[in-house]
Amino acid sequence: MFLLVVLLSILGLTIWHYIEGEHVIRSLMRALQTMGIHVSLVALNTVLYRLSPLHPLASFPGPIINEITSVRMAIAAASGRRHVYVEELHKNGAFVRVGEYQTSVFCIAQDRI
Repeated sequence: MFLLVVLLSILGLTIWHYIEGEHVIRSLMRALQTMGIHVSLVALNTVLYRLSPLHPLASFPGPIINEITSVRMAIAAASGRRHVYVEELHKNGAFVRVGEYQTSVFCIAQDRI
């Protein structure tokens, strides 16, 4: 869906610049530049929000990469070592952040079973 919106926006910007009298290639380049700036700013704002104290999970400890994305957890899961990675994270406490909107809870009573 996002890709479709980006492609339609590029097409619309290209047509708009072409109607204003610019060459087609130059219109396309300006549209791509505009969309590139827009996508970059959206990504930057997303990262800044996830790192800010305004995020609902900001109080939970964890690596910065886990605050931004779940890629590290996906890599650990794909390699079959997710449990080892989560266990290492729990050295920081019983509640840790394992993704941008995910936490993991270590329960001592559960460990004794």
